[in-house]
Amino acid sequence: MIDRHDFNSDWWGRSVGIIQDDQWFDLPPSQQRAELAPYAWVEFKSPLPVIEPSRYTSAGFRLTDTQIAFRIALDKIEETASMLKLDCVAASTKPFQLDAASMSDFQHERFAHLYGVSSDRITSRFATWAGQLLKAHPDWALEVSYEGQTQGWFVAEPTGKGLYLALAMLARGATLSGASLYRKALHHFAVQGQRIGHAGFSASNTAVLNIYSQLGARFTAAQGIWLWQADNPSS
Repeated sequence: MIDRHDFNSDWWGRSVGIIQDDQWFDLPPSQQRAELAPYAWVEFKSPLPVIEPSRYTSAGFRLTDTQIAFRIALDKIEETASMLKLDCVAASTKPFQLDAASMSDFQHERFAHLYGVSSDRITSRFATWAGQLLKAHPDWALEVSYEGQTQGWFVAEPTGKGLYLALAMLARGATLSGASLYRKALHHFAVQGQRIGHAGFSASNTAVLNIYSQLGARFTAAQGIWLWQADNPSS
């Protein structure tokens, strides 16, 4: 009942699992321990609020993050005068590469709660993911620049529910604000025919919460992120 998460396993260098079915927590403790044993760490996502958190904590899981899901009307985002000074181009029009060394650190991620992780390691994970999305959906991978200097990137993925707004990244040393990057990219997506965007973000990331609030997002659900780790010294 624990599935191997291939992407996270490749990133971590050891097998990483994910629990998709809440009924796993009904298994006897001895069976839970046996199924956890092959993995370096395991993730589980639950709707919030949780009525009985001890159901998860008794299995060695800890609540590490709250993810806020949202939807946003891309076609309602207005172009401002400051946006006209920015250049925004898709990888399908002007190919570009993404690498961790060029990106600002990701400061609000659930993976920061893993023992033995570093900010560089987290950035490398998102650089790899962004690179995969860029190759798969170059029309929806954007580079934003100001006066010839790259300020950041935004990668997205079309889905049946609209455009999944996967990842926004400021460049190291960027002078552009995150709010300007988001507004420019989302407006570009709208111009390209996308009406609805959706995604989720950490509740600890108040900067992104404020950006999406100002852009008219509708917040739809809260999800708890629970992690178990084999070498957790407190377990």
